[in-house]
Amino acid sequence: MDNVGLILVSSLCSVIGQTLLKYGMTVLGPQSIATDGPLTIVSRIAMSPYVMGGLMLYTTGAFFWLVAHLGARAPARWAYGTYLLPRAWHRV
Repeated sequence: MDNVGLILVSSLCSVIGQTLLKYGMTVLGPQSIATDGPLTIVSRIAMSPYVMGGLMLYTTGAFFWLVAHLGARAPARWAYGTYLLPRAWHRV
């Protein structure tokens, strides 16, 4: 896979991962440490398939980003341009 393909996979994984994380936390709703305690809240978050899927996809995106930019020596202008793409997507 060439650099552009790796960069696109990285961006896509990051965007989908962040979207799943946001949806997963929204589904959980407001949490109160005072009533439930921190361990209960952390276990709820850890048991959410959307949150865990989002974390896995986001981590996969970070891995592909590193492979594309460090291993293949892609130009720096690609590195930071695609790093900002997922963040710009969530502003929409």
